[in-house]
Amino acid sequence: MNRMLLNRVGNHQRDLHRRLPEARQTRVKGMRAALTSCRKLIALIEAGEVEEAVALWRLHLRNAIATWTSGDEGERVVNSLGA
Repeated sequence: MNRMLLNRVGNHQRDLHRRLPEARQTRVKGMRAALTSCRKLIALIEAGEVEEAVALWRLHLRNAIATWTSGDEGERVVNSLGA
């Protein structure tokens, strides 16, 4: 199930980039922000800062969802599952 969902997300991201291309600089900025967020999350986990890690992960997911499901993108993902 996890592999199927990861594949679906990857396919959606590739399709989204084809349909709505971004400037390279914009795409790189977004990837750097995501990487920074993940590094902070790892540091918090390693430091045993559970509540802070949970809060950061929730923020990261909200931001990711806002990016990958803007407009009708969320509906596209659901429809691609054959629902």
